[in-house]
Amino acid sequence: MSGTKIVIDTDILSMFAKVGAVLAEVCDHLAHSEDGIQALAEAHTLVEQHDERWWEAEISRLRGVLLLRQPGTPQAEAEAWLQRALDVACRQEAKSLELRAACGSSRGNGRRRTTC
Repeated sequence: MSGTKIVIDTDILSMFAKVGAVLAEVCDHLAHSEDGIQALAEAHTLVEQHDERWWEAEISRLRGVLLLRQPGTPQAEAEAWLQRALDVACRQEAKSLELRAACGSSRGNGRRRTTC
């Protein structure tokens, strides 16, 4: 496979993960959290299958936020996704994503997350 093809494939995978995250945010604003969670599950599958981690922190953060807003979801599950977002952002040294993850978790229950 040529280097150009690898770059294009990686860019396309990253774009699909980003689209999943944007779609989830739109679903959140429209109060369709289940649809948003489904979009994030598909984006997360792409991240895992292709090891394309560019959007991993944001996908995890959004999943945690949407789960917090969905009635009947165990709070521990949502908190685990928010902590995962923070851990990924720390590992990637992505300070803006780290801040978003920390803010997302503080809205959920008022408790402070473990940071880097």
